[in-house]
Amino acid sequence: MTLAAKFSLPLVTIVTAMAIVAAAEQPGNQIGTIDFFGHGSLDSARLERVLPFKPGDPLPTTELRDEAEQTISRVVDRPSVTVSSICCLADGRFSVFVGMAEASAPYIDFNERPSGDHKFPAAVLDIFKKMDQYWQAAILAGHAAEDDSQGYALLDDPDTHLEQIKLRDWARSNFQIVYKILDSSRYQEQRAYAAEALGYLKRSPRQVSALTRASFDANGGVRNNALRALAIVVKAGPDLIAEVPAERFIPLLHSPDWSDRNKTALLFETLTVSRDRAVLGALHAEALEPLREMAQWKDWRHAQSSARLLGRIAGIDEAQIDRLIAFHDVVDILKAVP
Repeated sequence: MTLAAKFSLPLVTIVTAMAIVAAAEQPGNQIGTIDFFGHGSLDSARLERVLPFKPGDPLPTTELRDEAEQTISRVVDRPSVTVSSICCLADGRFSVFVGMAEASAPYIDFNERPSGDHKFPAAVLDIFKKMDQYWQAAILAGHAAEDDSQGYALLDDPDTHLEQIKLRDWARSNFQIVYKILDSSRYQEQRAYAAEALGYLKRSPRQVSALTRASFDANGGVRNNALRALAIVVKAGPDLIAEVPAERFIPLLHSPDWSDRNKTALLFETLTVSRDRAVLGALHAEALEPLREMAQWKDWRHAQSSARLLGRIAGIDEAQIDRLIAFHDVVDILKAVP
C-alpha cells in the first residue's frame, strides 16, 4: 500500500467510502463498477474494453493495475494514468476508478516539501494507528455510520469512536504541536496525521487557513485528509465559508488523483449551499467538464456531489435536485446545464 493510500484511510466518509488500494490482496473482493475521469470526449466504454479486468473479476493485483495504467496511457497517449479501488458498493463489491491526466489541465500549485523533523509522540501515533485499524474493519464490516455534525468525524463504531475522542482531547490540548507538524514536518505520514488531527480542533479561521494550505500539500494522502477535514469543518460552521478561497480549489477538480477530485467536490457541495453566484459561475466556466464526468459515474455514491453541483449551476431548485438525485436521474440535470 502506498503512503498516500494508507494515510487516506481514516478520513474517508462512509457515504463516500474508503480508498483501499491494497485490497487486491484480500480474498473474495470483486469489482462492481469501473469509472473513468480525465478522459474528456474519449469513449469510456471503449477504454473499459481494453482493460485487463472487468466487473465481476477479483480486484486487480498490483501487477494488473500497472498493466492497466500502461495500456490506457498508451491508448489515450497520456503520460499519467492511475487505477484506484474504492470500498464499498451496497453489495460489498468495490468501485474501480481509472484516472488520467487531462491534456490541458490547469496548473496546480502544490506546496514545497518542508524540511523539519517534527513528529507526534509515540502515544499519539498509537491512537492514529488504532483509529486506522478499527475504522477500516468497521467499514469493511458495513457498520460504520458517521456523525460529522460537531465539525469533526465520529463513528458509531465504539472502538473507533473512543480513539477519535482521545485524539480530539489531545489535539485541543496540544494544538501548537499539530500546527507545527502540519506546516514543517518533512515526513509525509506525520503531515497526513496532522491534517487529520487539525480537523478535531475547535473551529476557527486559523484552522481553516491551515487546512486550506494543507489541501495543496505535495503528498496526496495529506491533501485527502485536509480536504475532507475542511469540508466537515465548514459544513458544521458555515460562518467560516467566507474564509475559504473557493476558486483556488477549482484546479483540483481536474486532478488525475481520485481523492483530489472526490474530496474537492464534497467541499464545493458545502461552499455552494448559499448558491453563491461567483463560485457557481467559476465552476461553470472552469470545471464543467470534470463535473460532467464525475456526475455520470456508475458508482452513484461518488457521483452525487458533482450532480448536485451541476444542478445548482443550472439553477434547479434544491428540492428538485434532491428528487432527481434520489432517482439517480443525472440526465435531466445534465440537460438543464447551460
